[in-house]
Amino acid sequence: FKALRVELRDRIVGTGGVYDLVTLTYWYVRDVNRFVKYSYRSVYEGAVDAEMVSYKPVAR
Repeated sequence: FKALRVELRDRIVGTGGVYDLVTLTYWYVRDVNRFVKYSYRSVYEGAVDAEMVSYKPVAR
């Protein structure tokens, strides 16, 4: 698929000035009309990755 990559970086500040650096990345595919891949990275929480493994268009 041809995808649009969208990346968001943020610093979340908590109690006492403690902060976490977070990066969210999404891959959006227009033909599927949704995000087909997701990536979450956090200094304190670690990482999570997910991606679509199959797609079957609806018959029209």
